[in-house]
Amino acid sequence: MRQFFVKHKKRIVVWLALLLLAFPMRVDCGHIGYACATAPDDNGYYYTHFDIQPFAVTLLEAIVQTDLPFRYASIEEAHYVGAP
Repeated sequence: MRQFFVKHKKRIVVWLALLLLAFPMRVDCGHIGYACATAPDDNGYYYTHFDIQPFAVTLLEAIVQTDLPFRYASIEEAHYVGAP
């Protein structure tokens, strides 16, 4: 078993790096550091959204300071704050 790891260590490191870069992350409002929420509606709910995107895209967005249009999912979330 040890010989397998010694023989294939570069390949294993590359696969682990690719898995790490593809790891899904939750990013509120579509970009790191952004804040977004709607005003409460008539039923006492306000809404926020977040994106699920790969770690590599999140890292690249932090470097270039812009929102890149690649994501696994975009989700809107309702929060109850009580009746107005």
